[in-house]
Amino acid sequence: MARILLVDDETAIRHLVSSALAHFGHECVSGPDTAAARDLLKTQSFEQVIADVNMPGENGLDFIAHVTEAYPDMATLILSVLDDPAVAQKALDIGVYGYVIKPFDIFALRISVECALRRRELEIANRRYREDLERLMEQKTQELHRYQEDYAALVKNLPCVVSTGLKDWSVVFVSEQIREVTGYDPEVFLSGQKRWNECIVPEDLPILSQAIQEAIPRNGAFIRQYRIVDAHGRIRWIEDRGRVVLMPDRTLDHVSGVIFDITERKKAREALQRAKEEWERTFDAVPALIDVSDKDLRILKVNAAFAHRLGMPREDIVGAIATKCFMDGRKNVPNIHGKTPSL
Repeated sequence: MARILLVDDETAIRHLVSSALAHFGHECVSGPDTAAARDLLKTQSFEQVIADVNMPGENGLDFIAHVTEAYPDMATLILSVLDDPAVAQKALDIGVYGYVIKPFDIFALRISVECALRRRELEIANRRYREDLERLMEQKTQELHRYQEDYAALVKNLPCVVSTGLKDWSVVFVSEQIREVTGYDPEVFLSGQKRWNECIVPEDLPILSQAIQEAIPRNGAFIRQYRIVDAHGRIRWIEDRGRVVLMPDRTLDHVSGVIFDITERKKAREALQRAKEEWERTFDAVPALIDVSDKDLRILKVNAAFAHRLGMPREDIVGAIATKCFMDGRKNVPNIHGKTPSL
């Protein structure tokens, strides 16, 4: 059952329509003019308004325009003897739900009333859906902003560069740490002024390209070390830990990952290797016999002079048990792995 407000200056029409609406299961409240109808709207709630066009004082079209603006959830119908296209067009322009011409068939009136009420329900449901959707979108947008802020804070404090690049080597995201690694501001890459492959030492570019191509079939990750040239022309070593992301057709969409500057680590490792080689040369250059043994006196390493004195390859000496080698000014050579070399 719906509550319907009927506005018509003809008493007979008000009685006929009210009786018909009651028969259809609705409650009808009527008024002889728009002034009375406005007062009723202030104190009572209705789902639908039916109004005549020509009435004393304010006409029905102006009244319906007021109802549409003040009560947007109200269904509206025009009931009039005027079969005028201009009037009908104006009624459509203000958003009426239907236009019934007098004299009318009762069942045609019922169809118009029911259609208007159902349209009202659909519009209310649609509006509520839009409002819920807007609230949900606002909530999700706020959550996304929080996630973005958290992600930005995390990225800002990471000891590496976080980046996303496309298959043409352009960069669509890069963290601020790129400035420390390359000497270029992030905007240089994000604006397209410079692509990542332009930073890589040319002979090292195939290293990264091959790693990406090998990762595509398994949609997997890769780790590669290569050199870049920074903004000051200096060579820097990079460790690139990335993952390929594919499109539905299994072709490359983009690569995301992190980049570490391992230049100092490389330098330290190279310095350690040089020191080791220098120690090895010094160890072998000493003419005295030198061996390195563990706590069980098992030989771990000997110098060249030691191996030469025994006349055995070093690999045959390593692992033997060391014994005293000099007695009465002569060298006693122990039995090593069951072998007794001659002096």
